[in-house]
Amino acid sequence: MKVGEIKKAYLTEQEIWKVINHFFANGHFTTTYKYGLLKALIENLYNVDNQLVLTFDQVYFSFAKIYWNLVIHHDLNQLNTSNRQAGIQKELKEFQLMHGVPNKVVFDRLPSNLQLQLVERTKKVGARYVVGALYGDMEGSIYEFDKRTEYIKVNSSMYIFLQKYRQIVTHLTNYHLAKFLEKHNEKK
Repeated sequence: MKVGEIKKAYLTEQEIWKVINHFFANGHFTTTYKYGLLKALIENLYNVDNQLVLTFDQVYFSFAKIYWNLVIHHDLNQLNTSNRQAGIQKELKEFQLMHGVPNKVVFDRLPSNLQLQLVERTKKVGARYVVGALYGDMEGSIYEFDKRTEYIKVNSSMYIFLQKYRQIVTHLTNYHLAKFLEKHNEKK
């Protein structure tokens, strides 16, 4: 899917809660990517322009930071099987090896040029696999996107909703992400 349009411009709070609850209860999760993208979107709500648009660079900067810290710093598997690595994991591990970055280094401590290179790498994987998947699981209601022009436009109803319930949705996302990670990572 290269383009996704908002399917319903106006949503009530009740309709949005229904979509969110359906996502967490019935979404198909082979990786943590959708949780990561949702977290990145929430983190960037204050960065939207007057049309509620975010660039892929803005969103994937947060996404890269989230995944660097999960994969490299905490060594957590992001796939629902332990004998393979998710695409983001492969990219990050290759990048770490190529630049000789120790595991203890968090994203914020990386030089800015390496951070930007990571954003480009994660953006390619994320744009390919995640933007359309989260869009579909959220029934085309939270944003529209275009991979060619690399933008995400947040649904105005969802924007207002997330401004009001940001903390609750963040906690829900973190909870489900932690459940997935606990299930698919051996105790260390």
